[in-house]
Amino acid sequence: MTLRSTTTSFVPPGSDGHLSAIASLDMALGESPLWDAQRRGLWWVDIDGCALHFAHPDDGRHWRADYDEAIGCVGLRADGGLIAGTRSGLRPIDETGVMQPVVCANPENTANHRFNDGRIGPDGRFWLGTLADDKTTPDAGLYSWDGHGLTAHKNDLVISNGLAFSPDARICYHSDTPRRLVYRHSFDAETGKIGPGEVWIDFNQLDLAGNPDGAAVDANGHYWCALFGGFAVARFDPAGQLHERYPLAAPNPTMCSFGGADRQTLFVTTAREGMTHDAIAQWPNAGGLFAARTNVAGIPEPTFQARHDPAPGNSSTP
Repeated sequence: MTLRSTTTSFVPPGSDGHLSAIASLDMALGESPLWDAQRRGLWWVDIDGCALHFAHPDDGRHWRADYDEAIGCVGLRADGGLIAGTRSGLRPIDETGVMQPVVCANPENTANHRFNDGRIGPDGRFWLGTLADDKTTPDAGLYSWDGHGLTAHKNDLVISNGLAFSPDARICYHSDTPRRLVYRHSFDAETGKIGPGEVWIDFNQLDLAGNPDGAAVDANGHYWCALFGGFAVARFDPAGQLHERYPLAAPNPTMCSFGGADRQTLFVTTAREGMTHDAIAQWPNAGGLFAARTNVAGIPEPTFQARHDPAPGNSSTP
């Protein structure tokens, strides 16, 4: 399937951190917003809709491609196009939206597990996690792919989420959504290893609705986290203290990302998953794309680059 043009209308983002709907969509589970500086546009996915989107929000041009399996996340490739984490495994997507065969299989049971949140790390590897379809079984994992094979970093997760890296590439942040915990790990960009995790933010101890979902880090090292079920994006300082809460008119924001020419536009995907008809009528922009102008820039998105030498202990790709 290739990208095809749509007639979606876009409006300018909100100002001064006010998140407003810039495109009314009906995504079941929007995720993985990703700014492509070279193409001056935004990629994102609808996981349950098995769709990939690309848009130039400034002028409203929008394309969509539909596939035969769920796409959990995408990352930019240094040689052009994307790398996607799908149910079956890691699959390249070319610049026109054509999905290529699996280059690395999902290490878990694809009958009931799929890849979820992920991104390219500052080490050039593709970092991504998994979940079980029931979203309650604690047998998911966090992995990285270096072009040769997967390395397992964490296991016994319920929903792997919230993956982000500090501006100096020394810290990896990661959450387990149903447990309402965000972890902080030391990170070595050369070896692609993370240290033992410590609980950095415990949402169970905060007066804050919603569960931690996808996230992004800005140039000041603040962690911006979508609050699924919480109608908001929360911003935490490097010490893990709540800095500000940014509400939006949709109950289930899923992930945020910085983009635009100056990387000062915050894009937020949302979901209709689990909402009743009455709830959708009350929140008609649920499942749409939101955005706001901010007073801080995000970190440039890294691109995937295969390592020349596989890391010791990596599994081989099929």
